[in-house]
Amino acid sequence: MDSRTLPTKPPGRKDRATAPERGLTVRAVALGVVIVALVNIIVAYSEYVIHASRMNLSHFPLILFVAFLLVVIPVNFALKTLRPRWALSPSELLVMLALGLPGAAVPGSGLTGFFLGVIATPFYYASAENQWGDYMHQHIPRWVAPRDEANAMRWFFDGLPEGQAMPWTVWVVPLFWWLIFLAVVVFVTVCISVILRKQWAQHERLGYPLATVATEIVAGADSPQLLPDFMRHRLFWWGFGISFGGLAWNMLHYFWPVLPEIPIRGRWFSFGRDFPTIFNNFNFYTIGFAYFAHPDVLLSIWVFYALFSVQAFTFNRLGFTLGPIEDQWSGYDAANSWLNWGAFVFFVLWGLWVARRHLLDVMRKAFSARHPVDDREEMLSYRVAFFGLLLGLGYILLWLCVIGMELRLAALFVAGTVIIFIGVARIVAESGLIYVRGPVSAQTFGTYLLGSETLSPAAITSLAFTYTIIANGRALFAASFAHVTRLGDFIQANKRKLLAAVCLSLLLGTLVSIAVTLRLGYEYGAANFRDAPFSGLSQSVFRDTVNKMRNPFPTSWGRIALFGVGAAGMAGLTLIRSLVPWWPLHPLGFAISATYLVRRAVFSIFIAWALKTIILRVGGVTLYRKSKPFFFGLLAGYAFGVFASFLVDCIWFWGEGHEIHSW
Repeated sequence: MDSRTLPTKPPGRKDRATAPERGLTVRAVALGVVIVALVNIIVAYSEYVIHASRMNLSHFPLILFVAFLLVVIPVNFALKTLRPRWALSPSELLVMLALGLPGAAVPGSGLTGFFLGVIATPFYYASAENQWGDYMHQHIPRWVAPRDEANAMRWFFDGLPEGQAMPWTVWVVPLFWWLIFLAVVVFVTVCISVILRKQWAQHERLGYPLATVATEIVAGADSPQLLPDFMRHRLFWWGFGISFGGLAWNMLHYFWPVLPEIPIRGRWFSFGRDFPTIFNNFNFYTIGFAYFAHPDVLLSIWVFYALFSVQAFTFNRLGFTLGPIEDQWSGYDAANSWLNWGAFVFFVLWGLWVARRHLLDVMRKAFSARHPVDDREEMLSYRVAFFGLLLGLGYILLWLCVIGMELRLAALFVAGTVIIFIGVARIVAESGLIYVRGPVSAQTFGTYLLGSETLSPAAITSLAFTYTIIANGRALFAASFAHVTRLGDFIQANKRKLLAAVCLSLLLGTLVSIAVTLRLGYEYGAANFRDAPFSGLSQSVFRDTVNKMRNPFPTSWGRIALFGVGAAGMAGLTLIRSLVPWWPLHPLGFAISATYLVRRAVFSIFIAWALKTIILRVGGVTLYRKSKPFFFGLLAGYAFGVFASFLVDCIWFWGEGHEIHSW
């Protein structure tokens, strides 16, 4: 079954009024909540203490995929062995996954790393040399960032002296107000996901490759067979052996360095002088999910990357530049990033224009319950989603203004953030790319459109604190909730109760992650985490902020011009795609071609495209269907291999682990 033909509902599903709620059971919710808590603890220890792999960087966190497989395979195997009717149903397994997707995006470089790293940094790292105190401290409200009172921040970064109690009280007020703000951001994200679900899943029939993998893995989970359907194929074990075997061999290198490593991780290389570098790794995790996307989408990603490389080479040879990237979450350089940004914005706005009839129906339903559009299958009623979105955005704008941001800057930041949220969620739903982020940060968009010389120091300072939700530019929970609403189509349960359970698990995961991170900070010293949100990236946020004050600049018309060129280019590609049926390039690839994550993943994307194209040409859809267990095996073997390496590091290399999995 190709990802484009993924059914809206599972075959044979009964009407919600008569179907038993076999998904939203106590044990399914309990499993999901426990997994979310464990994932947040494991990721914190892996990144901050053991210094092993970063297992939640993707839109389907690897550590969550491991937990998912452990329940699908050994846990369900044990339940069937004891008593067959105890087996977890496909709906229960998908409930567990739905609870895990947002919750697993919390720790490390998801939410809490940047959130805690950013609010803790401006006072601890301030010095006479960087002049942060002179430029920023007077503009930071006391309830926004904890002060270094009684050495609270110094001990957090350096470690708590023996005999001293943890200074929890200094965190209470900032955490309280930030958690309310974050809750509203999550609610807005849910509202957007609910409003767009029917358009994406039913009207446009996006592929949702991540959901495709999950639904096919759980198929027949409650059947009499002890092993899941996908494991009863020889091809699964071939795929598993290739990915797990390579990682297992490299683990032997930990103990016997004389053994040569298999070069799975790859390295950066360039096609020549003035060309951008490319990462030539075999990321089986990327390949496995991308294989379930449409070949045209995969083709567009690597072709537009090749065109970007030629473009970057031309710019470099001609000496055309707008300078380096403005912050760590932009693309290759400023010029190419803003070209992509124009394309990205057009991509999102065009998608909303295509959805205009559906959006109009949503609005009409919000104002009149008599409107015939049926929203009973949604996780929120359209009335709640529509007015909740408006009120949530209003609260966010007010909150930003209260901390010192000017309304015009706040409006641009919120608009840019919403565009990135929608764009990233759609790209993941359509392409299967598990590593995606926007080409330009919303903070960069606002400051260079207005010019820092027109902004007050308080406004620029407050903008720095919005990096608390940057989540490495991957749109925080947007892709997670887009897939939660999609998975709801395959779960026999009341969707609104399901959403309540998902939000409960997300809240628990956030509280666990904050508590564990603070505890580890005071125990080991957050400066020793050697993790970007607590070191280079959090400091770069405030360095860049002070630089904007020291060296004010006007509106960047060069960037705006390239933004327009990118938007016009995307408009042309969209027109060609709609008028020429045989045109093979999806416009999506242009919107992200210069981003760092595409540069790291494009080699693996090319492999996935080549394999799928060859299989479809040789054997058609029949051979494609037969080949799917092989890619399930690649995914499972790689995930278990990375987790096995983490366990090895826990036992033998505590504090000096091996980062074999990242982007």
